[in-house]
Parts: sequence; C-alpha cells; structure tokens
Amino acid sequence: MLDTYRELLDLLVQTPTKLREAAELAGTPPDGEWGAAQVLAHMAATEGFWLERLNLLLRETDPLLRAPSGEMGTRQDALMNDTIADNLAAFNQVRGETISLLMGFSLRDWDRSGTHETRGEMSIADVADMMVDHDAEHLEQLHALGG
Repeated sequence: MLDTYRELLDLLVQTPTKLREAAELAGTPPDGEWGAAQVLAHMAATEGFWLERLNLLLRETDPLLRAPSGEMGTRQDALMNDTIADNLAAFNQVRGETISLLMGFSLRDWDRSGTHETRGEMSIADVADMMVDHDAEHLEQLHALGG
C-alpha cells in the first residue's frame, strides 16, 4: 500500500510542471471551448475543493461527502478571465498545500473515509486517486489544444 500512496503523491507533485508545459503549447480553442487559461481556472478552483474534502476526511469520523457546491463554481468564475500565468500560480499554491497535507499523513490516515452522497464510501486514497484522474483528464484537454 505504501508504494501506492507514494505513486499517487508522485503523480500529484508532477502535475504543475505538466500543466505549465501543456499550457505553453496550447493554441486557440475551438469556438465555445475553454482555452488554457480557463482549464487552469477550473483546475485551481477544483484543487481548493479537493483540499477541503481531504481536510474534512482528516478532521471528522465518517463525514458526509457532498458534490461540489456553488462556492466552487464561484471560485472558478472569478478566475475565468485571469491569465494562464495567474491561474497556474493559483493552482500551484493550492496544490502545494495539498501535497504538504498528504505528505504528513500516516498510513492509517490514507484509509480514513467518509460517505459520498452518490458514490458511497470514499477514503483519502480514493480522493487522491480521483485527483490524479482529474489531472490526467485536463492535461489531455490541454494537449488537444496544442495540436
């Protein structure tokens, strides 16, 4: 299990560099699609949501994990007109907090869980795995903008 947690951490640590590289190569999006700055705005807002969820799982015993609220959408909307550099900096700042938190977890902490309102039981490791998947999805989106 320890190797799995290390692998998740490694993937999460690598994302900021990969996002920067992909955003630098991204071209103009098709009409109605997000450009690199908007993808990064979404990533920054979502990272705040993930961090809140991880802290909830660490603080409480079997918390109810709700779907993202309008607050996350408000955060995202506030970043949508910012530059690639600003949104990447916002993402990096929150991802740094996330990594610092995860690096301090004991093996037991990774198994702490709550109940998601639609997905059922979710552990901290499950959330980290979802974060990795989310990163990969939007990295692919940025790569597609690069041609």
